[in-house]
Amino acid sequence: MLLHRGSGVRATPPEPPVPTTSGVTAVVHVLYRYTESVGRKPRPDYFSKELALRSFVQALQPVRDDVTVTFLVDGGVSAEVGALMDAAGEVRRGHWNSNRASYAAQLRLATGLQADVIWFAEDDYLYAPHALQALVTAVRELPRVSWFALSGPTPLERLELRRAQSAVPLPRSKRWREGARAIDGSAHWRRIDSTTSTFGGRPHAIRRDRWLLRLCPWSGAAWDRTTCLALQGATPYPWRYLLSDLLPPSTPRRRGSARVAWRIVTRIAVNLAARTRRPRREVLVAPTVPLVGHMDLPYESDPERWHALAAGVATRAHSRDSNRQLAPLRAR
Repeated sequence: MLLHRGSGVRATPPEPPVPTTSGVTAVVHVLYRYTESVGRKPRPDYFSKELALRSFVQALQPVRDDVTVTFLVDGGVSAEVGALMDAAGEVRRGHWNSNRASYAAQLRLATGLQADVIWFAEDDYLYAPHALQALVTAVRELPRVSWFALSGPTPLERLELRRAQSAVPLPRSKRWREGARAIDGSAHWRRIDSTTSTFGGRPHAIRRDRWLLRLCPWSGAAWDRTTCLALQGATPYPWRYLLSDLLPPSTPRRRGSARVAWRIVTRIAVNLAARTRRPRREVLVAPTVPLVGHMDLPYESDPERWHALAAGVATRAHSRDSNRQLAPLRAR
């Protein structure tokens, strides 16, 4: 059964509970940002944020002993979404009213958490059933890697400001050999230049680079790509194009002039900060086959696969199979 826009899944029960526990450090702590607002992006017919959330909760089941979840909810939610969240983790509510503000709240919370990796999750992604399991395995198997993704790299042709964010080389790093690497004998991971704002980092790296993570969203353009490049020591904005593409064509003219000077200063600061990070040789890695899909058209790759995955999430959400009940979690 496929979910269609507007039809929702309001008649279906919440996923099996994943109780929260405390006392032992998780392998991954997920900070999941959620808002009911959907914006004006082109979306597939089956898009809903409840569907995205259900795919995440289903992916959580195999690793419920290793993953802790905190939801950051911007505004109100439906009763069905609230029930899903309450069953899966802790819920914190606020009124941030913007993507940058809720991201800043995510970062503030992340700096005080204890886990091997903090995963920053957005609310419009489909998760493959084994996505979080693959992430937990990679975090354990790749101790020298500080930054993780489950999709990417970002296709350059999708960028609105292509000159300002043209291809730039990544500094070489001893933390990662060239090419893909098999993890746990099956999944292959590779170094990538960038991904979206659904990514993860080790707590020491997040605390160390918190100010840079906070600064990048103010540089304009695709600031998630800017963030990923800067963290790896690559100059996000080629100097010869620093004064190009300061505003997306979609920016209202009345708001443009006030932003130009600030963005020039911010891009210079980000570029210089990126250069200081080169000696650290940090890397961002992701599976060669994406395990999360952004429900934003056009899909970055393999739309038929994500269409089928969405159908599977909807079918499992409607299933009444009693075998879906979970055993209690071990104490943490």
